[in-house]
Order: sequence, then C-alpha cells, then structure tokens
Amino acid sequence: MQILIVNVGQGDAFVLQTSTLSVLVDGGDGVSKEYDNLTKTLNACGLIDRKNCLKLDIIVATHLDNDHWGGIVRLMREYCFEGYIIGGNWDQMKPEDQELFTAPFIFSNSILHHKFQLVGENLSMLCQWHPQSRYERLSDWNLIKNRMKPKTINRNSIATVIRDGPFGFGLLTADLDLKSVQKIFYDHKLIRNGMIKMFQVPHHGAVGARTEEAAFHFYQSFCAKVYIISANGAFDFGNSTRGGHPSIVTLSAILYQILKSAPRFRSKIVVTHENAVNAQKWANVIEKLKDWLRRTGDSYDDQFLEELQRAERYPPVYYLSRVYAALDLARDEEGVHECFLSQYVFRGPF
Repeated sequence: MQILIVNVGQGDAFVLQTSTLSVLVDGGDGVSKEYDNLTKTLNACGLIDRKNCLKLDIIVATHLDNDHWGGIVRLMREYCFEGYIIGGNWDQMKPEDQELFTAPFIFSNSILHHKFQLVGENLSMLCQWHPQSRYERLSDWNLIKNRMKPKTINRNSIATVIRDGPFGFGLLTADLDLKSVQKIFYDHKLIRNGMIKMFQVPHHGAVGARTEEAAFHFYQSFCAKVYIISANGAFDFGNSTRGGHPSIVTLSAILYQILKSAPRFRSKIVVTHENAVNAQKWANVIEKLKDWLRRTGDSYDDQFLEELQRAERYPPVYYLSRVYAALDLARDEEGVHECFLSQYVFRGPF
C-alpha cells in the first residue's frame, strides 16, 4: 500500500493506493498554483486515462471547506469520473457545484450503509455519533464520519484510518479538533506501545480553540514515526504571533514528544510546503518549548538536552522536493509492517 502526500499549497490532498483500490482524499482549493501538482500526481500514477477520465475508485471529500473541497469540484469540471464520491451534507454545497456531480454521491446519513452495498460488502463508513452504527473494512481503510459535536464543518470532517490487521497503523485527520481525534484513538485502539506509524496533524497544525496545555497534553499521549502537516504558512487569522499554519505551539508540542522518545524513535515532521516552517519560525518553536519547560517544571535529563540542542541545529523537519512524496507501507526484514518515506523529501534548509 502507498500513500502519496501531495503539495496543494494550503490544503489537503492524498492519493491512497493498494493493488485493488485507488482513493483520493481531498483535492486542495483548486485555485492556487499548486493545484497542478494534484493532476501531475494523478497522471504519474496512471489515474487519468487518454479519454480524460479519472481512474479513481473513490473520491473522499472530508468536508466542504474550500481548501479541501475546491480541487475536487475543479476535477469534476475538467474530467469525467465514474467512481463513487464520499462526502458531507449536500445542502452545504453550492447549487452550481451540485450539477457537476453525476457520479454516485454517498452521504453521511442514516441510509449510508445501504448505499455502500452498491460498491461491495466490505465498503462502509462508521458514523461515531450513532451508537448503533456498523462498519466494515474498505480494503485497508475504514472511513470514519465523525459527528460528535456537529457545530462546525471542521468537526464534521471524515477521518481515514489505515490499519495493519487488527491494529491501527496511521490516521488522516482532515480538520478535526484534538478532542475528536483523541476519541478516534481510543475507540479504534490506534496507539500501540505509545506509537502510531503515520499521523496527519489535524487542521494543518492549527491549535484552534484549544489551550497550549491541551495541545501539549494531546501530543504527549503518543509518538508518530511520520507526522504530516499540509500547510504553506498561510492563515494566521490576523494574529502575527501564530506565524500561520502550522502553529508554533503545535510544532513545539510535537518536538517535545519526539525528543522525549529519542533515540527509540527517529521521527520526521513532513511539511508539504517549504513556506510553512522557516528558520525564524523554528527558532520560535525552540523558544516556546524552553518556555514550556520553565513554566511547567517538567523534568528532563542530559540526553534530552542533547537531543534538544541537536534539534535546534538539525530540525527533524522535511519538505516535499517534488509535487508529492510517497509513503510506502510494507513489511520490514522481520515481517513487521513499517512505513518507508520516499526520496522525494529533503531536510529543512535552515
């Protein structure tokens, strides 16, 4: 199985492939210059044929925010598509966009399970808000519609769980809040020995309404081998201290857990766009972590200090060197499922 992480600027786009299925999760905003990276990736994977049709089996629109949904709308304008679309509420879609979708559109409502029977018995979605909901396997994925508190579009995001047999292997979170992600971890037993192999940092690394304490507490509950952040440094919400996505607080909390786990785990933070984390921002991340240690009085040893100094000089931050990076999920020499990042990433140039 392979996950392609696509640089679509400020937004999400992932291509998931097994020997039998090809799935697109989100498509960026469809208007930025990086949108071409999505079509280049689909072409490179042989997912656009000579008749200008998408050879994808499923397109997942995690929610109807433009930086996730806009690229899918543009794909529908430019290419034919005969697969299935899994998405949110139809009434949130613009009328002119509704007319584009001639493919079966599978909604996250009470008749969802029956509509999935059109595809096959092993394709379904879990609606966590419904205590009687049932779900089965979509090859190696379970698609989860999270509706714990359906107050915002973000909290209605679809999360994609990647499994290794009975165990969790990775999680794509879209724009879910941390509390919702924590519930998915708990309900689906995704953390094994304190670790998950691959984790998409929610909401492009934003902190949102959560406090610093909540962010540090969340990221101290597990360690990922690969953290993925889809961001280009935009969206600072008028607050220059945040420095745009990803948040300095989020990066500090992740770095803290990486350093506490070293050298057992040599984790990587993979950012889709190099503008998301520059030298000044990383310096602020280090200062935020040091400030957190001073304020909380958390204990640390000499090895932690050595790791912190190393991270200051050699940040564990990697960028995409091409339009996409490949994360291959395969078995290592001992037969254990492991994730292998392609050569299409390079270490931060600061």
